[in-house]
Amino acid sequence: MGCGDGGGRYYLRLSRRRRSFAPPAVHVEFAAMQLRLPVARYRVAKACVGPMLRCCCFVLGATSAITVAAGPDYPPTAKRPVTETYHGVTVVDDFRWLEDDASPEVKRWVAEQNALTRRYLDALPQRPAIAARVGELLRTSPVRRYDFEYRSRLFALKLQPPKNQPMLVALPVSGDIRGERVVLDPNLLDPSGRTAIDFFRTSYDGKRVVVSLSTNGSEDGTAYVYDVATGGRLDDVIPGVTYPTAGGSVEWNADGSGFYYTRYPQGDERPTEDRHFFQQVYFHRLGTPVASDRYVIGREFPRIAEIELKGSRDGRHLLAVVRNGDGGEIAYHLRGPHGRWREVAGFNDGVKQLALGDDGKLYGMSIKDAPLGRIIAIPMLRPSLAFAKLVVPEAKIVAEG
Repeated sequence: MGCGDGGGRYYLRLSRRRRSFAPPAVHVEFAAMQLRLPVARYRVAKACVGPMLRCCCFVLGATSAITVAAGPDYPPTAKRPVTETYHGVTVVDDFRWLEDDASPEVKRWVAEQNALTRRYLDALPQRPAIAARVGELLRTSPVRRYDFEYRSRLFALKLQPPKNQPMLVALPVSGDIRGERVVLDPNLLDPSGRTAIDFFRTSYDGKRVVVSLSTNGSEDGTAYVYDVATGGRLDDVIPGVTYPTAGGSVEWNADGSGFYYTRYPQGDERPTEDRHFFQQVYFHRLGTPVASDRYVIGREFPRIAEIELKGSRDGRHLLAVVRNGDGGEIAYHLRGPHGRWREVAGFNDGVKQLALGDDGKLYGMSIKDAPLGRIIAIPMLRPSLAFAKLVVPEAKIVAEG
């Protein structure tokens, strides 16, 4: 959920990677702002935040029962019905007009709601004690490492309070933290704590890493390339590789000379309302201008396509997982060693997961004519469902993947 005014938005929400690159974390910026904590923006592990917020909600609810019973004087909210029919069912939305967050009327409504919330929270006598306790928990929560990736060595994101943002670290193959080294610390890049790592992807030889960075919780990410050994930044900068509408993804080519990345429309390629849709894949060769990056795939994808890129262990194959929004329809496209793309499965083929095996096969979970799921194998040399072989038949329990 979120609230905002003309100056920006503040969210309390699960971090998104419905795509694989976001950490299992939640943002507590909204809670910290409302409680006026002496901390900036923390991204903390869900296991830590859940109990903390439940405690806060319980105390606030228990101590404000009388106030709630009396009923706050909520600002009026006009009903302006919008009627639509989905699959024969008529749905009436009275508050569609509130979705236009650029409207002066909506901004005024949000400001009034925020003012009411501010007055309510400020009147709670227990709020200072709760704020102090939450601040203490944020500053003293344990160190956590997550989003591990193996490419010649281990890489991970590390959250180390009281630092505001997770950093990118490299570890020896053994995982011994005594050999850990910081590759990129966004807290040093931006002492205000407003710059965060969206995701990272390391080259196959482990020598370079692409990092998407965004500011102010926007998730409007720009890709930068760093040398793992020195931590130095290369000149390559790719703006707009990720955005909240469809996320973003990056994958290196086999020899580390460049990488594939998701790209949103630039300039006048699309109307303004489509600028954060119609995601495509481009390729960038290190040391060359962004303007010379070449188109790879995606022009035929739908407006709300969400693309995730996955390379095989040897880097010879590249899989594009294309979600048609959040409705569960997924298509898969495979690029072979010679650069040819083949559609492995379409949106209506019922393949819900697909992974690159080390034996020349793609392994997938399909619900086509198998509601509980079955596991299939598809040869990469003939990447089509027509050549799929059954590996695990449908059983009486659900196949999770």
